[in-house]
Amino acid sequence: MDRTSKEIIIIYLKSKKVIFTFFLLLIVFSINAISLKNNDFNNDLILIQFFQMNFNKLIVLFIIVPCFFFLLNEALSMFDQHKILIRYTFIKKWWLQKTITLCFITFLFVLIVNVLFIISLIGTGVIAYFSISFFIYWFLGFFLQYIGFILISSIYLTLVYLFNNNFLSIIVTYLFLIFPFSITGLFFVKVYTFPEFMYLSNVFDYDSTIPNFLIGFPISALISCSILMCNYYIIKRQDIFWSK
Repeated sequence: MDRTSKEIIIIYLKSKKVIFTFFLLLIVFSINAISLKNNDFNNDLILIQFFQMNFNKLIVLFIIVPCFFFLLNEALSMFDQHKILIRYTFIKKWWLQKTITLCFITFLFVLIVNVLFIISLIGTGVIAYFSISFFIYWFLGFFLQYIGFILISSIYLTLVYLFNNNFLSIIVTYLFLIFPFSITGLFFVKVYTFPEFMYLSNVFDYDSTIPNFLIGFPISALISCSILMCNYYIIKRQDIFWSK
């Protein structure tokens, strides 16, 4: 990460949008924790049930994912400012630093969301049921969330380069994510959205956690890397001012 990327991240972290989003998520998790406090859980799988109730599809699709887009667009847009562009001689370095910043912002977002979840665990007393099995479930889930958001952001970034419109790119990416949710009920089988896979909504016991991770993580990582590489070749062909 170069000096410019660090400056952008520092400015970004001090922005009102980041602070607003943090408190919004804090309020959502607090309200959710209060509503779940007196629930009658199955003691054997109480933590999985608590995790999935905190990250149910409505919260993920209509609060967490929009918050992610809101913050990601704020950070990446800074790289497109003229005062930043003139600092880079070659497009490859600009693209690389933008991608590194994307990965850092994504990690920070996933970390904040999961810290709020842990606080929710402690606040409701459910932390008393904490076990090694749940730690593995949560730990692998953390990295599924991370690589999932990397994939989402890489799709969004590709659309930005193609459409040259941030808002339209967010809308198209978001519609792609919620499409399975919109057709739920039309088929005789449960249709999961990609964010639901990220938050392990399809895993109902500890034994399924590792197989689910071993399938989902490498596939998502491979697709993300491929799309990000495509980003570079798209912008390289579009811009006539950079030679490399």
